Amino acid sequence: MIIEPGFLDHWKTQMLISALEDGGAAIYVIRLWEHCQQRRMWRFAFTPQMVRGICRYQGDDAAAILDALVETGFVDQLDDGMYEVHDFFEHNAKMCRNWTRNPHGRAGKPKKNPKRTQAEPKEPGGVTHKEAIGLDWIGVDGVDGITHSPDGGRVTMRDFEPWYDRYPKKKGKDAAKKAWKQKLKDMPSLAILIEVLEAQKASEDWVRDSGQFVPYPATYLRAGSYQDIIEPTIDAELEAHLKTVASGELPSLPEGYIPK
Repeated sequence: MIIEPGFLDHWKTQMLISALEDGGAAIYVIRLWEHCQQRRMWRFAFTPQMVRGICRYQGDDAAAILDALVETGFVDQLDDGMYEVHDFFEHNAKMCRNWTRNPHGRAGKPKKNPKRTQAEPKEPGGVTHKEAIGLDWIGVDGVDGITHSPDGGRVTMRDFEPWYDRYPKKKGKDAAKKAWKQKLKDMPSLAILIEVLEAQKASEDWVRDSGQFVPYPATYLRAGSYQDIIEPTIDAELEAHLKTVASGELPSLPEGYIPK
C-alpha cells in the first residue's frame, strides 16, 4: 500500500476533515486502507461499530464515521448492502490480483477451477455448486479463500476453525467449539464475525496489559460478544502528527509511509 504525497491536501481528505470536524481525520482513511491490506479484501459488510473500531474513531456517534466516509467518496455503498473501499483495487491492482491468485499468501501456482460435470449436482449429501468455484471469495462473504453462500448466509460448523485461528487467546478450544455449535442460529456470517473480531482485537480493552482482559473464546461466544459496540484506541503519535500537518506546520508524510 502506497500513500501518495498529496493525500493529506487532497480535496476529499479536506472534506472528511470538515465533515467530522477533526483535523486528524486522514488517519481514519489510512487505517481503513491498512485494514483492506491486512484482510486481503476491499468489500465488506460494514456496520458503524465495525468501522469505528477499524478506524479507531473517537467520536460519540459511531454512525458518523461511516456516513462521512460514504459522503466524501472514500467508501461506496453498494446495492446489495455491502460497502466497497473506493478505488482500492484500481490503485493496488497488482497486489489485489496476487491475493486472488494466492489468497493464503503461500508461494506456488494457483489451483485451477474444477471442471464442470456432465450432470447437475445433487442437492443432498453436503455442499454442492451448480457453477465451478472461482474467485468469488473476494469481497462477497469469503475470508482467506473460503467460499460461502453469496447471500452472506449464517455460519456453519466448518467456519469455526478459521474464526478460532484468528482469535487472540487460544484457550479452551473444545469448550469454544461447543459454544459455537450452540450459537449457530444466532450468529451472522463468518465475514462479519471476523470483521468484528479484528476491530475488537485493536480495541483498548483487548490490547491493555498484553491482552490480559481478552475473554476465553467460549466465554466470548456464549456472551454474544460479537455484537458488542467497540471502543476504539488511538495511535496517539501518528494522530498528533497528522493534526499538526493539517494545521500547515509540518511537511506531509513521506512517500510510501505505512502506519504501524
